[in-house]
Amino acid sequence: MTSTAGSIDKPAYDLSSPLGATEEQMLCRRWHEHHDIAAAGTLVGNHLHLIARMATAHEPFGALTQELIGEGYVGLMRAACRYDPAWGTSFTSYATWWVRAAIQQCISRAAHASK
Repeated sequence: MTSTAGSIDKPAYDLSSPLGATEEQMLCRRWHEHHDIAAAGTLVGNHLHLIARMATAHEPFGALTQELIGEGYVGLMRAACRYDPAWGTSFTSYATWWVRAAIQQCISRAAHASK
């Protein structure tokens, strides 16, 4: 049985090789201009490390790591949907802001729920 891009056996992205700035911009343009789902999947998949890094850094603040990762993924997806390559900023910088915001909102909700 052969694997196809995006299948469970073989993801469409390769975590062992991070995107270069040129490739990142090309994927952003393909997603923004043509709504290319494969480009968005590759873009998001290659930025999952942002979520893991931020979720583990915020672990001591009272929310479960799985919750933080889930919220961080939502933030990353929001970033991918809203990003416009014409702004001139890198997708990584833009996505970092959205992931951090989503994780901080999750921590805030958890703190208010425990009161």
